[in-house]
Amino acid sequence: MAGDELRGWDTKRIDSLRKRFLRQLERRGVRASELKADGRRCYLCTKDTLMDERGRWLLGPQAESRTEYRVRVHTKEA
Repeated sequence: MAGDELRGWDTKRIDSLRKRFLRQLERRGVRASELKADGRRCYLCTKDTLMDERGRWLLGPQAESRTEYRVRVHTKEA
């Protein structure tokens, strides 16, 4: 969402992602017994963020914004 600066993001798009939330949670090891509730939580949090003024500000266009930073770790070789 932030990478797109919210362009093209609306409640209709969030609605279309409900099944995808479930698949992604399942891929990441969420138990089947918790999948439905956790999927709903992801859906509602995403939708609420999109509908919230601060949420839209956070995910919207920002000067010099970054959504991910690369992390490098230097290790000593034995």
